[in-house]
Amino acid sequence: MKLLETIRFFSYILLLGILVIFCKSSNPVNTPAPVKTELEGTWVGTNKDGIDQTQWTYTMRLDSIIILADAIEKYRGAFTLDTAVSPRQINSIITKSSTSSEVGKNIPALYIISGGNILLITANGPGSQRPPNMDPPVEVLNLVLQ
Repeated sequence: MKLLETIRFFSYILLLGILVIFCKSSNPVNTPAPVKTELEGTWVGTNKDGIDQTQWTYTMRLDSIIILADAIEKYRGAFTLDTAVSPRQINSIITKSSTSSEVGKNIPALYIISGGNILLITANGPGSQRPPNMDPPVEVLNLVLQ
């Protein structure tokens, strides 16, 4: 009888240890909360030149970005910001595109935030070089937070 109680006791201890390890490894308290960026939200606009009438929609959540051209998904990816430089910089790495050769490429851009507007300066799409400054000839999008 004593042996059975001893085995049962150690079984409970073992089970308790396993539960403690499981609970600790899945504890969200130790996981940092996702960080929102200054570009969080949905931004809609057109090219500032007035010639290209494409409506661009940039949806940014945490580190994910979805870019639509005239309501059709053009790119999906992950982005990072460099807010320590002026003008600020964004890098968007494409993870999904209708053009498979663009996947894995970066869309480097410059941006300025003014009120509820972003002036986004890009070059010629994925894989191009970041514009060196805000001067033409570059694609300039004026986006408004929705």
